[in-house]
Amino acid sequence: MKRLSPSLRVIRLLVATVVFLGLVAGFAGSLPSVWAGIFAEPQLIPSLMRAVAGVGGFFLVFWLVVSLLAGRIYCSTVCPLGILQDIIWWVRGRAGIRRLKPAKAHNFLRYGILSVVVLGAICGVWTGVALLDPYSLFGRVAAGVVRPIGLWMAGIGGRLADGGGLGQIPGFGLSSVVAGIFLVGLSGAVAWKGRIFCNTICPVGSFLGLLARRSVFRLKIDPAKCQKCGNCLRVCRAQCLDLKAQKIDFSRCVVCLDCVSICDEGAIQYERGDEKSAAAETPPSDPVLRKTLVRLATAAVSIAAVPHVLARPEGKGAGGGGKGEGHGGGSRELAPILPPGAVEMDRFLDRCTACGLCVANCPTMVLQPALLELGWRGLFQPILDAEAGYCAYDCMRCMEVCPTAALTPMGLPLKQRTRIGKAEFHKRHCVVFAEETECMACAAACPTGAIKGRRFRGHLELPEMDEDLCIGCGACEFVCPARPIRAMRVNGERQHSELPAIL
Repeated sequence: MKRLSPSLRVIRLLVATVVFLGLVAGFAGSLPSVWAGIFAEPQLIPSLMRAVAGVGGFFLVFWLVVSLLAGRIYCSTVCPLGILQDIIWWVRGRAGIRRLKPAKAHNFLRYGILSVVVLGAICGVWTGVALLDPYSLFGRVAAGVVRPIGLWMAGIGGRLADGGGLGQIPGFGLSSVVAGIFLVGLSGAVAWKGRIFCNTICPVGSFLGLLARRSVFRLKIDPAKCQKCGNCLRVCRAQCLDLKAQKIDFSRCVVCLDCVSICDEGAIQYERGDEKSAAAETPPSDPVLRKTLVRLATAAVSIAAVPHVLARPEGKGAGGGGKGEGHGGGSRELAPILPPGAVEMDRFLDRCTACGLCVANCPTMVLQPALLELGWRGLFQPILDAEAGYCAYDCMRCMEVCPTAALTPMGLPLKQRTRIGKAEFHKRHCVVFAEETECMACAAACPTGAIKGRRFRGHLELPEMDEDLCIGCGACEFVCPARPIRAMRVNGERQHSELPAIL
């Protein structure tokens, strides 16, 4: 492995570059659905979710085996948030910021968070997994920050120059603000302490670190060759290299191989380890840490045992949702509309990690990240906002790109017969009724013919709903000109249903 180490670093950089650019393009909505899904499929947590759903999981097994053999290669090669941190780290180095000193492992925090997340998942609460999954965190940044900026730069957001404000940028909202704050915080953390997020907070990094402790191949320092020049410390982003003791904490090492490349003496090599060296690098157990982890585990079980505390949606239709202002105003609560393929509320909440890939790839921008419409369990998960767009009748892109099987793929004929919501007509808000003005825009936009016109006051037509034909796509609400409250408003269905094949 000694001669192979430099070549492995080049391969790592090439793979990381391709993966990162592919994911960025996928979240920018500029890749075909198949390719967007291919770049997302190798991610660890989405693969775990597919395995739980019983529809895959090959890459889950693959990365577990790789980590046992070679350490945390996933973190430096495939994880987009890790690659993003490496880019920030590279910029940091070019800015001339001083090198980092070796840091102690924050095992109390890293394994405490991992325990809470894992035990919560075992008890059926996947909120911690969804909120801390590095792929999904990157996706929320890409979909909430990068894509709106790209649209604005492309000229679609030109209304900003006309005084429209940030709210006029397509796709920009409160979730974008949250994603932007996270990106700024992450950049500051990398500049301050390198990969501190990966080795302190990220449950994926902590879990793979446990496997890496006993990996077959590992980085080691040869005391006979080491001149203690400090070059390796300058490039170690994980702060896992202790030059004084001439040891490497391989549970925190992300196998970037930069230290191997920069060592002129060849003192650091990536080679087969042994049980003796692995045991020496594993810190002794801490009884205080064990007691604390037990308490954290107890807390996680207690929280998971009361899922309604984590805001299982309540209310009409899909259960819960925001106030009517989010979908046209008024005091009546509107149930959130789940994307096609979600099938059922609880199933969707358990499988979606809120990565935002479907949001970024929605051609009509009807999919938007939820805030509290779905409760805490559904934070940042996609819902339809019929004021922002509508679910195109012949589009299945969200189901095609979903990497976690939260959105079940279906044929187009079935999708066109699947009811995800139901439109309601409020006559007193309709411009035909209130202003005696011709309209019927809703009927023209309805793809299933659920809205017909009936004679009104002699020369006008007033919309009339046939609820048996409505699929809840939101086209009628989107085009409705009534303001501030729209005459057509869509309530989401908690359980999606199939209409008879008569459309």
